[in-house]
This record gives sequence, structure tokens and C-alpha cells, in this order.
Amino acid sequence: MTRLTSADFRFGLKTSLFLYLLNVPFYLVYVTGLYVVPPIYLAVATTFVAAYWMACGLYRVPVAAYSAVLAAVVLDIVAPPSAVFGYTPVALHWVVFTAPAALLALVFYALAFGRGLWRLVSLALLLAAVVAGHLYLLLAGVLWRLAVPPLPALPPEFPQPQDLPLYVVLYELWRKIHQRPAIRRHMAAAGFNRHCKPTC
Repeated sequence: MTRLTSADFRFGLKTSLFLYLLNVPFYLVYVTGLYVVPPIYLAVATTFVAAYWMACGLYRVPVAAYSAVLAAVVLDIVAPPSAVFGYTPVALHWVVFTAPAALLALVFYALAFGRGLWRLVSLALLLAAVVAGHLYLLLAGVLWRLAVPPLPALPPEFPQPQDLPLYVVLYELWRKIHQRPAIRRHMAAAGFNRHCKPTC
């Protein structure tokens, strides 16, 4: 079993802070009532993967994907599809078109690391990390909520400040699953952890 070190938790803490930072605009538009419809949860979902890549020192793709989603949320507020196309039988939102594409781009960004089969290995490991992390949040979240209540002002789909320890462990789990030594070597060539120590 791999021993946990302070470096592990530094990575988890760094990633969690990126997660909260990316969600600040979504907190604001939700709490102020400017955007309270369910599609904002799609926007929030993209921040979980974007924060991971940003903590790895890789910014261009995560920032581009996040910017597109944030722009879609702003556009939904100032010029929703109904204002452009008129009445539609189904409520449309720009973020519904943008966020899934951004999320797929962030997940498939794992294909950028390595050559040949290693690209597929990187993607498979990231997908495994996301699935394992989701199961972890479901199970640990139930126990956590017995002691730590949610903030009533935010829906449960939003990362909440009092849940920081959950996210630190979540991202450590992602790192352990996805960043196998061979994948780390390929990521290093792309600038992975430029600003971190090798163990972070």
C-alpha cells in the first residue's frame, strides 16, 4: 500500500482551492438568483476536472473550456436562447450546449499525454479515477453529512466550503489512480507540475 505523505495532501488542497476558485462566479449567480435553473449543475461539473488539470500545472485547455462554460452562463442571463430564437416548446439554455462539450474536452484531454497506447491508458485511468471519485463522494458524503450539515444557500451539487476535507481526499484519489509513473513522464513533457516538486 502506498504511504500517504504531506505532498499528497498538498496536491489535494491545491486542487480543491482551484475548484472553489472556479466556482465563485457560479456561487454568485446562484445565490443572487440570476441563474437558478438545473443546467448550472452542468457548468459546475466541468470545474471538477478543470481544477485537476490546473493543479497539474496545465492551464490552456482547462481555462479555455471553463471560459466557454462561464460565457454560456453569462449569455443565458443576458441573451437566453428564447430572446434569440423566440418561443421554443422546450426551455433551452446555452450552457446545455456548451458544458457537455467542455466536459468531454477536459476528460479527453488525457489523450494528449503519451504516444500510441499510452494515450488510451491515460484516458482509461482518468475515467477510472472519475468513477472511483464519484463512488467515494457518494459513500463518504453520506457519513460526512451525519456530522457536517450542508449550507442551505447552496444546492448539494455545488462544492461547499465545509466539505474541503472530502475534496482533498477526492483529488488525492484521482492523482493516485491517473498519475501512474509512465503517465507522469508523458505529462512532464507537456509541462506537468512545472511549479511543483516532483512528489506533489
